[in-house]
Amino acid sequence: MSANTAIFIHIHKTGGSSLNEIISHQYAPQRILSLYQSNPFKKNSTTPRYEALSRLSQEEKRRIALIRGHIAFGIHEFLPQPACYFTLVRNPISRMLSHYYYIQKSARNPNTKRRNYQKIAPRQLSKVLGTTLDQFIDNYVNQGKDNHQTRILAGLSGERYQGEVTVETLETAKENIRQHFALVGVIENFAAFVLLLQKTFGWNNSFFKIINQNSSKPKRQDIDSKTLHRLREVEKFDIQLYEFITLSMAEKIEAYGSSFQDELTHFNRLNQSLYGQAVYYSSSILAKLSRKLTGATW
Repeated sequence: MSANTAIFIHIHKTGGSSLNEIISHQYAPQRILSLYQSNPFKKNSTTPRYEALSRLSQEEKRRIALIRGHIAFGIHEFLPQPACYFTLVRNPISRMLSHYYYIQKSARNPNTKRRNYQKIAPRQLSKVLGTTLDQFIDNYVNQGKDNHQTRILAGLSGERYQGEVTVETLETAKENIRQHFALVGVIENFAAFVLLLQKTFGWNNSFFKIINQNSSKPKRQDIDSKTLHRLREVEKFDIQLYEFITLSMAEKIEAYGSSFQDELTHFNRLNQSLYGQAVYYSSSILAKLSRKLTGATW
């Protein structure tokens, strides 16, 4: 996929802060356009964060090497030059739980800041503080925030973001990935995704440390089965999208042959020696990816 500009769609709670640290070392600061300042996913939004891009001249746009932000698919239409996307997704159940417990933790410490450029809105914190997980899910659905990853990759924003997610929405997201994404991956295999980014974009020194990890949140096995069942139903399109992206990542890995596993092991050892901490990597995930690719039981 030939492109002059890369676009990183940073989906909330998918390891984007860690990835942004890597990105910042790959491009000159003046060639990165960061779009994080406002929220294009609210109802009646005029997507003001895109104004930073629309105000640029055509020549200034051509000099952009990378765009990043909490943005939806479609921003390439503002550019005169070819562009391609990359993004990370997360197991939808884990992502929603992470989101809930992150806001709960932040609500108990009003001075807590997001890593990237903004505080959580006090109104949102007061609304969520003290609510149960079931109530949070209700609010999530009522506000049209279910299946967020599918909405973003289908290109929904503003009024369209709030609409119902359907099979057609899911298929639009998949087709966007097929046609416009150089790489998609899952946070559960973050290290392999970073190695694939190196190979795809020619990056160097892509070692990383884990940022914004909430180690105090309960694990999925600690959530009651009824709530988990409801989460799976609410997030059913995101779950299907996650499986599709898992397979896409498996195909990328498979294309590099058996040497990829050796490279990944070496990369992880170097990364751990530099930062002295565990990384987003599971030795079992490649086996799962392989079984998915070959059609074996997942």
